[in-house]
Amino acid sequence: MDYDDTGEGVKPRTLCEAITGARGQLNKHKAAIDLASEEANALIQTLDLETLRYLYRMVMQKPTGGKEPYELLYEILPAVMSPDRRVHRESVAYDEAFIQRFRNPQLRNRSFVSDEAIAIYLRSEDPDLVSPGEYCRINGIQGFSDIGLPLRRLIEKLRDKTELYIVTTTGINLICGLAAGFLPEALANGTSLTVMLPNQYSSFANDVASIESPDSAAIAVEDFAAQFEKIVSTLLRAVQQSKTIKGNERRGKVYVGCTFTVLRQTVTMGVSDDCEAWGWLSMTMPPARAIDGTPSFAFSGRTDTQNTASRVYRHVMELVDFAKSRNAFYELSEQTDLSTLHFGLEKESAQKYWEQIYQSAFNRTVLHSQYAGELIEVAAQHPLVDGKPGAEFQARLDFACELYHSLCASGKKAHIYVPGSVHHPDRCSLSEAGTRYLIKSGIPEENLLGDDMNRKYKGEDGVYNSADECYVSSRIFTDRQYGHLHVVCSPHQMLRKQLFYMAFGVLPYFHTVPCDMYAHNPIYELFEAVPDVIFRDHTWQDEHSVNGNRTRRERKPQA
Repeated sequence: MDYDDTGEGVKPRTLCEAITGARGQLNKHKAAIDLASEEANALIQTLDLETLRYLYRMVMQKPTGGKEPYELLYEILPAVMSPDRRVHRESVAYDEAFIQRFRNPQLRNRSFVSDEAIAIYLRSEDPDLVSPGEYCRINGIQGFSDIGLPLRRLIEKLRDKTELYIVTTTGINLICGLAAGFLPEALANGTSLTVMLPNQYSSFANDVASIESPDSAAIAVEDFAAQFEKIVSTLLRAVQQSKTIKGNERRGKVYVGCTFTVLRQTVTMGVSDDCEAWGWLSMTMPPARAIDGTPSFAFSGRTDTQNTASRVYRHVMELVDFAKSRNAFYELSEQTDLSTLHFGLEKESAQKYWEQIYQSAFNRTVLHSQYAGELIEVAAQHPLVDGKPGAEFQARLDFACELYHSLCASGKKAHIYVPGSVHHPDRCSLSEAGTRYLIKSGIPEENLLGDDMNRKYKGEDGVYNSADECYVSSRIFTDRQYGHLHVVCSPHQMLRKQLFYMAFGVLPYFHTVPCDMYAHNPIYELFEAVPDVIFRDHTWQDEHSVNGNRTRRERKPQA
């Protein structure tokens, strides 16, 4: 076979001919010919004439050591390819798949095998297995890589999608890159983005930091925290910028949610209105990061049929639903206050969060110590007994009465707040029953607070749980500028009330009153109520609060 010196290209019939690039060498390298396949021949044809000649010289000049020329090429090609994909800075036209075959050490000293041959082999070994090519065709997998996909390529694939999803450890470079120009324009044209992140101080983030940076894990965690803050602020700016761009009437939205302890991975996915999806998924294997080299693949397909795209989409939707159930999913708007965005907490993040809350409450309580006056809150207990406090409620009222007289005897002015709206099946409020009892015990009526405070601070919602009691009491304490707050409650409910008060910015003095039969179950408090306050719902005052709404629904009289 002769080379075409006109510059119009070359069409070698075998891999050996392509490597040697010389006339009359075919018989000399028959062993290489036998190992070559038509697939390799087709790929090698994409290399231009100058490149073939250059590779031939490299192979012929290298000591063979008993190796065939095609084996030598496996070693030479990666060395001569420069980072900008050129051979010694000369323009090269080649097929990426062909080059990847030479880079793969598992393919050295082996023939190129067709997908059909692999399928036949697999069926002989295990009838349940299919060939890689067949699997990819069925499931919409377009290709694999162990390097990141260029940003321009991602944008090209995502540009026609109306819903974008990113699941990542931080994804700082990706998100900042998208926000530089693509994201504001996409939002203006109706595309929405959902970003799922772990907690910045969570067990997950700590574990990733320890694996990636074992000698400086603490620094890495703080770096994570800084990246999370930058991500959210970057997304918020993108929302604001999109408002200045002329686009569709339907504007896209940006959501941020928490993945908690999800398997470490990165997903970038776009879905169009007709359910067509494209995505890029990296299964990160620590200590490597996705950008450092990790098995990754591109996929496409419909989300309403059984394929990889639908599986990944369903996985992302499950993460979103879980984040919503944990009150850890937010929409970013122009008015969003970043300081109010708190994901549900885990051990490390919870401790840091509550340390901050405690310090804030401590500072406010110290500030109030300059004021005169003492406020006593008596935790109410339902149901009443014939309109009167039951044994546990009565014990607390008796203790509050003694405390009141003790404070007054020391020269201090004291008020008692008895919380509690009308509970089912009672006919009067807990506040009314408690204040009547205290009046009979000798407490002046003008020093008692009850239903008037319930209505002032909770309105029609009423006071129906410990959180409501603490909220109203803390507002009274703050607004009326008392010097100290005393709380009289059951030993079993003290810890939860302590957390509620802390969240409302106050550190009271607690007085617990024992009795024979407690209304509060300590197991429920320790394993359900208290963890809920610590990790998820810190105040039970939000309109979507699960336990706040449940207790009000159970205790309010039916209309």
